[in-house]
Amino acid sequence: LTNFTSGYSLKTRAYYDSFENQLKRYDDASYTTQFFPFAFTSSYDDDTWGGSVELSVPAIENGELKFAAFAKLDTHRETPLNGPTSKMQDLTTSIATSIRVPLMPRLTGVAGFSYDHRDARRADDPAFGGAVAFPTENQDAFNWQFGAEYDLTGKIQLYSGVSQKTRFASMYERYSYRLGNGLPNPGLEAEELLTIEAGIRGRFTDWLTGSAGLFWGKADNYIQSVTVGVNPMPPFNPITQNQNVGEVELSGVELDFSAKYDWFTGRLAYTYLDRELTQGPGGVFLFGTPDHKIDVEAGATLAEDFYTLATFAYRSDKMTSDTGTGDPVGGYSFFGLKAGWNINDTNTVEIAAQNLFDKLYEYDNGYPGVGRSYSITYRVEF
Repeated sequence: LTNFTSGYSLKTRAYYDSFENQLKRYDDASYTTQFFPFAFTSSYDDDTWGGSVELSVPAIENGELKFAAFAKLDTHRETPLNGPTSKMQDLTTSIATSIRVPLMPRLTGVAGFSYDHRDARRADDPAFGGAVAFPTENQDAFNWQFGAEYDLTGKIQLYSGVSQKTRFASMYERYSYRLGNGLPNPGLEAEELLTIEAGIRGRFTDWLTGSAGLFWGKADNYIQSVTVGVNPMPPFNPITQNQNVGEVELSGVELDFSAKYDWFTGRLAYTYLDRELTQGPGGVFLFGTPDHKIDVEAGATLAEDFYTLATFAYRSDKMTSDTGTGDPVGGYSFFGLKAGWNINDTNTVEIAAQNLFDKLYEYDNGYPGVGRSYSITYRVEF
């Protein structure tokens, strides 16, 4: 972040991420042989190069005007055992501007616009060892948002907004065979989400801060996994494909409150999300997201440098993406406990236990969560 002169600033960011992994699929639960056609060994080598620049300038008195540009190059490589490497690559770029201006005493308006572009540079089909390519399609999107904020007390604000945002389908959603359980769909259209929201946020007392909001949205070209058949070979599993299933309405409530009083700290967060397919084919289930989500934290400072934190998480049941029938995965809740010691201003050691009562739960059908686990962490700040 560089400040050139009063009110002017330039923020730049550059990053590089890499990920290497190997997946093995076996004939059965003994994890010893790989004779069947669905069994495989595949190595993955992914990386991302990216960067952004943001310029902030004073617009009018107490206002702000921003300009931003963003670019990200994603590359995925996969190599089967003793086979050729397949490569997929996307270049995503965006330019944006936003303005924040006072409209009248205590009332501030916000507006923003962006143009996004995704260049699908390469998409080798791993089923053919990269000798054949998927059809690729570049996509563009124009996004906008308008909002307002009213200052009630200097510490509490009312807010509202409306926005139109676009999400491009990922490489996984377009090209993945899902370990032999799915069919690629390189022609997926981008999701377009119209959202209206309103709420309140701020510091309500000396010890309580938080926010409460309502939202409603309509998503066009909603991307959802759909069962399209059954594997004729063992293990005779359902075959799915990501498709644009139509129009989905989303509505819900978000609450997030934090408290700090003397030696005690706490947090309560709750989200309710309702989704409904309003236009599209029948028999399509909306997977992957519970209706109710609760997170609770309670902490105590036992001495000047010692602290504890207890956590609780609850998720209601949700539709599974595995069976293709919409059968729900049961809801679950679990507890955690952590104790820490601030050795000095820069060094901290923590001991933690997650899923304290060893609760058996699943994120999705056949994908159980981690049982009781323990960790010791030593953190140094520079």
